[in-house]
Amino acid sequence: MKILPVGKAFQHALASTLNNLPFAFHVSWPWMAIMLPVQAITAFYMVSNFPNFDPKTAGEAMRWQIIIANVPAGLLSLLSSSSIAVSWHRYILRDEVPIGWQRLRLDSTVLRYFGNIILLSVMIGLAMIIPSIIVTVLSMMIHPIMIVLFVPVVLAMIAYSVRYSVKMPAIALERTDFRFREALQATQGNSMHVLGFVLLVFLVAIGVALVAALVSYPFSLMANNLGFLIALAIQFFVNWAMTIFSVTMLTSLYGFFIEDRAF
Repeated sequence: MKILPVGKAFQHALASTLNNLPFAFHVSWPWMAIMLPVQAITAFYMVSNFPNFDPKTAGEAMRWQIIIANVPAGLLSLLSSSSIAVSWHRYILRDEVPIGWQRLRLDSTVLRYFGNIILLSVMIGLAMIIPSIIVTVLSMMIHPIMIVLFVPVVLAMIAYSVRYSVKMPAIALERTDFRFREALQATQGNSMHVLGFVLLVFLVAIGVALVAALVSYPFSLMANNLGFLIALAIQFFVNWAMTIFSVTMLTSLYGFFIEDRAF
């Protein structure tokens, strides 16, 4: 049984991301050129039609309108991220360089990647239902402090979801013999190590998000559309960079556990 060296794995994923970020842009920019206008249009639609939206006071009909309005952009964003992820996995693991229209690949491999992201999300969501109900009931019957019991459940779900996600690079490499079960078996005994790895990535994400918020805040205060667009673009590029980092993280885990690579 291999044990993940958390520090080395994190350093490897971070270095791989930073050292290859210009090439990551080369791989991603065609999809980004599509997604940035789509997200801008969606954001302008939301601001124009729901300027005073408050989740606490909004009616059920308004909530559904907002959800439906965001579904097309959300699905397209997930599909574009799947396409970028497939190309990025293959570049890191196989030195495969997509050129031209290959950077907008939308083949069966990308669709399988996309479908497995949705499947994994559903699996984790269903697994959370029963613990959520139990903790909610206990909190109402005994004491609100019982909600603390939910924290280990959430951490366990995070660890298992990442362990399951080791399957994703295998999909990008067009392997059909590697399933969620194999991903779980390959990472056996590493839940705490994987969780530590993910928490380090999460801390980086928080730091980057805070910096991006500070940079974009002055633009968001501008009383014109230009400031709004600049703030939106900053957030868009930050999300893209964190997507590349997350995909690199999974690639590092796959290389270590499945291809026996060293950091």
